[in-house]
Amino acid sequence: MTLVFVFLSIFLISSGALLVILFNMDPNNSVYFTHISFFVFSLLALFSLATLLVSLIFYILKKPISIKTIGAYIRRSFLFSVMVVGLLVFSSIRVLNFISGITFFIAIILLELFFISRKSEKRI
Repeated sequence: MTLVFVFLSIFLISSGALLVILFNMDPNNSVYFTHISFFVFSLLALFSLATLLVSLIFYILKKPISIKTIGAYIRRSFLFSVMVVGLLVFSSIRVLNFISGITFFIAIILLELFFISRKSEKRI
């Protein structure tokens, strides 16, 4: 239960900071501030989405969480949020098309398959 509290608190803090950046960012102000705030916005969106997904997984499963499975849940939610935020960043810098989106999606899937295969090699 303490892990759920930790992830929910990280989610609330990062979502609050995300809202502060959303409502206080002026894109016409200066170029330097806009790039920094866009980076911070993307980073906070990544943390917010990842912690929300981990908390939802813990809430939906409603079973005791073992140490062996918690790493997989955190990794998968983090990779999914990297995929979503990465596609949003590609879209905002106007380089997202079908080929780049599919390539990024396949790269994230291959990264997850690498982690799965690495764990199965340790068992042998």
